[in-house]
Amino acid sequence: MKNLRLVVVDEELAVVLTLRDLQHIQELIRNKRFDWYRNERQAIMDQEDVLLEAIRRRAYELYEERGGEPGLAEQDWFRAEAEVLSRNKVQQVPQPVEPVSTAEHVDFPAA
Repeated sequence: MKNLRLVVVDEELAVVLTLRDLQHIQELIRNKRFDWYRNERQAIMDQEDVLLEAIRRRAYELYEERGGEPGLAEQDWFRAEAEVLSRNKVQQVPQPVEPVSTAEHVDFPAA
C-alpha cells in the first residue's frame, strides 16, 4: 500500500485500495482462518488419540478381569468406550470457540 489514498465521503474518512491491496488482505484473512482451522483440527485429533488410548486400556483391563476369556472383545470395547466417554463428559469443561477477527492490525509490504 505504497500510494495510500484517503478520501472524505459524506464527512467520513475512507481508504481507497487497489485491487492488489484488496487481494493481499483477502489472502491474509484466508491464511489466518486456515491456521485457526488447522490448530483446532489438530487439537481435536489429539483429544481423540487420548480417548482411544484410554478406551483401549480399559477394554484390556476388562478382558483381564474376565480372566482373558476370548470372544468378547467387542463387548469389552463397547463397555470401555461407554465408561471412558461418560467419565470424560463429566470432567470436560467446554472451551469457548475463538472467533476469527478480520479487524486486526495488518502491516503491508510496500508494493
